[in-house]
Amino acid sequence: MYTVVVYLKKRSATIVSYLPTPNGKPVVVKKPRAVAEELVNESTVKRSWAVGDAKAVSLKVRGRGLVVAVKIAGCSSLATPIIDREVRRAYKESADLIRRNALSQGVPEDVVDSYIKAWLKAVDGQLPPDDPDAKAVAERAPWAVVWAYGRYLVQSPPWC
Repeated sequence: MYTVVVYLKKRSATIVSYLPTPNGKPVVVKKPRAVAEELVNESTVKRSWAVGDAKAVSLKVRGRGLVVAVKIAGCSSLATPIIDREVRRAYKESADLIRRNALSQGVPEDVVDSYIKAWLKAVDGQLPPDDPDAKAVAERAPWAVVWAYGRYLVQSPPWC
């Protein structure tokens, strides 16, 4: 469970995500209000207050809310191994969001399910050389799963 604070203005929102990052600092992004409202709807509101002309909302994010928060914050600024464990725990309730994120990465629709299966089977991002799902994904989406050092590696998780 992580905390996200959303400052909602008339048309825009500033989102401060206290997710694990390599440098330990929160991630701040400015997005349209509709994107922030989707995050608020998928999360639990801890507290809300007024800040000038903006409404501030403190959220507890887990499960579906975590997947939405990670997509908003951007994967490059986050500590991927820590977030990956949390998203794996929340997979059952957020499978549709993870599938949609994988499709938005450009993974062909016929291998998306194999990509997600390979990601769920991977241990520290590594898969055995005889894994059929990893082989299918590596042939069709080589940026997602790569063959290196005698095994398959999940290059980027499907939620990212």
